[in-house]
This record gives sequence, structure tokens and C-alpha cells, in this order.
Amino acid sequence: MQTYLLTGIPRSGTTLACKILNDVANTIALHEPLNPGGFKSNSRFDAALEAYKSIKDIEQRLINGEAFEHGNKDALLLDNPISVAQTDDLRKAVAKRGLLSLPPQSKDSALVIKQNAFFASIIEPLKQRFPIVAIVRNPVDVMLSWRSVDLPVNRGHVPAGEKYDAQLRSFLATEPVVAKRQAYIYNWFIRQYTNANVPIVRYEDIITTNGKALTDAFGFTHCESLKLENVKREYAEAELIALQKVVSENKLMLSSPFYSLTDMQRRLDTLFAQQ
Repeated sequence: MQTYLLTGIPRSGTTLACKILNDVANTIALHEPLNPGGFKSNSRFDAALEAYKSIKDIEQRLINGEAFEHGNKDALLLDNPISVAQTDDLRKAVAKRGLLSLPPQSKDSALVIKQNAFFASIIEPLKQRFPIVAIVRNPVDVMLSWRSVDLPVNRGHVPAGEKYDAQLRSFLATEPVVAKRQAYIYNWFIRQYTNANVPIVRYEDIITTNGKALTDAFGFTHCESLKLENVKREYAEAELIALQKVVSENKLMLSSPFYSLTDMQRRLDTLFAQQ
């Protein structure tokens, strides 16, 4: 099997990317089959080796048709790992880890494995072993999502990244303001990807090209029949006003070669207009 890795800023469309890639002929894309919390390694280099061994085990299990651990035990395909409905003002995770079995896969298949923060944290040693593609998204949409989901990033933490990045861990441990921690996390992902010089794809380009921007980044043949639409979500005006303040106060950390302050303001204007 030829294995590729997929990483991205959390809530940037990596689950959708897996769905797109599973439509590519002779390709299988897995949703977080690795469990970094169970890794014994303390350094990013040892973790990359541990990940390599785990991935090789997954490859063999797929070829043999044996059960393997998967981020969603119920099915290969997943629309969204987070519920649309809110409980206690937050959207809860609905995907449950467990064993998944598939029919035996061809040795000639392409395998894509998606892990967000974990792959980002060990991206330098990992890219020596596997091709890696990263997905980014407008920080306005990312931050809105982070503020609404019951995940560590909602509280300004990213455990799989903190474990292997002392600077990230130190900043998040000492910064008292959640919004500033979130802005730092967003910036950390951008820096990890740009410093590693891996292919980076914008979520918005994936949507406007019906997935072709993504498949091109991997070098796969695109499924021309695929049609994508941006999911429209409505937000309370007070939430948008609060986020606008966050963007203004953290514009240096949230700006990047992929999204300027103008891009962020334009996105906010669009969301305000939908009220």
C-alpha cells in the first residue's frame, strides 16, 4: 500500500476531505485510526517512529481484512464527528472510537490516514516517512466552531500538540484568556505546516473546485461527478460581535499567507448579512 497522511486545523474540513478521498478509485481514507493518548513516546521523533509502526500494522490489517481501530467504529464514512444539536450550549462529539472491519483491500490501494493535532505536532520527522497534505480554513469559521464544540480546543487546549511541543504547552499553560490561547493554537497549526513545507490546501478552494484542489494535492485522479456546497450555519449576532472583537485583538496571530485581515473581515460581513 502507498500511504499518505492528512492533517489540518481542527474543524477545517478534514472529515469532509476523508469523504472526498474515499470517492477516489482504489483509495481508502481513515478517520483518526491512531490513538495518540496511548502512545508511550515522549519525543516527537520517537512518536513518529511509533506512528510509523502503527500505520504499517493498519496497512496489513486492511490487506488481510482484519479489524482495526478507527475514530468512528460504526462506519468508514462520517459526515461530521460533532453533533449539529447543542447540549449545554455546546455541540458534542458523536463519533465513537472502536474496532472497524472492512473487506480485504488490495496491496495496490492508496491509504490516507487523517490525524489533526498529532500529525501537526510531529510533522517534521513524520514527513521523512510519508507524504503529508494539510488543510487550513478562514480563522473566522474555525474560531466560531471552536467556541461551540465540546472539545479541548473550546477551552484553549490541544493535548496531542501540547504533548510534543514544549513551547505550545508552556504558552497554553500560562495564558489565562481562552480566546488568546485559541488564536495561538490557530497560529501554531499554520506555522507547523508552513515551516514543514508540505502541500497546504484551503478549505474554501476544496469547496469551489468540488474537491479537485484536494485530490490534486495528493496527486490523485479526481472524481468529476463530485459536487460540494459550503454548509451554511447561522450564528447569533452577539456571538459574531464577540468574535469580531477577538479577531481585532488577535489579528497578528490569526493573519497568515492564506488569510489576510481583509479576508477575515469579509467573512464576518457575510455572516452578519445572513442574520
